[in-house]
Amino acid sequence: MRRDKMKLEIAAYLVLLLCVCIFVGCSAQKTLKQNPDIKGGTMISDKIENAEIYYGLGKCIAQGLALLKNPAVLNAAKGRHEVDGENLYFMADEYDSKPEDQGRLESHRKYLDIQYIISGREWIGCREIEGLKTETPYDAAKDIEFYHRAEPMTHIDMEAGTFAILWPHEAHMPGRMFDKPARVKKIVVKVRVE
Repeated sequence: MRRDKMKLEIAAYLVLLLCVCIFVGCSAQKTLKQNPDIKGGTMISDKIENAEIYYGLGKCIAQGLALLKNPAVLNAAKGRHEVDGENLYFMADEYDSKPEDQGRLESHRKYLDIQYIISGREWIGCREIEGLKTETPYDAAKDIEFYHRAEPMTHIDMEAGTFAILWPHEAHMPGRMFDKPARVKKIVVKVRVE
């Protein structure tokens, strides 16, 4: 009896969370269409089995998250892979995680990232770009700008089966190691926001 009540409470919570995500997603999409200079959203980190909760953030985000459950995508060769031209594509990569002092904060203007760990473990540093000092000016062709490292910075622990959604207003420093380097296999889905 108590277990059934607990299941109902969890289900009600998940429905409420889904409604909030749909509302926030609709608001973010409306904001993006009304003012392309504003990039809506807040960093999200979760397990891939919970990806459907975030489908309300937009059609392309839903497509991007769905890709991360496709075995062909997870086994793709290193490099860039087109899905919907410049609107949606993904990059497959494999590397060793590195110390924090070898990392740089980066941001993008045209795309948001959905970063997914297939295997291995790393942490991603994340913070708002407001107040950061540019290290390498924005390169429109590569859609990237680098910043000097700065605190405070949130550390997002990423293990196999987890993803993070990083918006254009969030600088991030991926590929950082914990106590020692680890071999990481990753997919980064690029979703166009402008």
